[in-house]
Amino acid sequence: WNLHSSKCVRVLKSHVGAVTSLGFLGDDCQTLISAGRDKVLHTWDIEKGKVKKAFPVFECVEGMVVLGKKLSNRIAKKFCAKGCIVDNSIVATAGDKGVIRLWDPSTGQELTALEPLAPADDDAQFGTVSHGNQQGGVSTQVYVGLQLRGAMGCLVG
Repeated sequence: WNLHSSKCVRVLKSHVGAVTSLGFLGDDCQTLISAGRDKVLHTWDIEKGKVKKAFPVFECVEGMVVLGKKLSNRIAKKFCAKGCIVDNSIVATAGDKGVIRLWDPSTGQELTALEPLAPADDDAQFGTVSHGNQQGGVSTQVYVGLQLRGAMGCLVG
């Protein structure tokens, strides 16, 4: 949508289920990533309106966040196998099975899956916080708190 003219400038079609999350990859905002209940992540070329890549994510995605480069590099060091290089931001998805998965959107590779110790346990906390900004947009933060093997970890993007 063009916010000034209130006109639709592009319709992106590829998902076969409800789209639940959108985010921009990279600093140039020319690549969009979308996730939804069809269990597929799509990266899009905004200018062409075409899918660049589509890859399966194993479960319906209820939420997704693109993590910044600094945080992505820290996470890659912790969770990637030896030799793993992340060229872009990492994408975190929260699925309907209660699993947080970290992805390299440039390759479609799942970097790791974070599962709560017990599905109904108070030790696992997932959520989103949205608020308006001065430019009239909406900012969303996803927070994840997991107790993994006795150690508390927190990711914020």
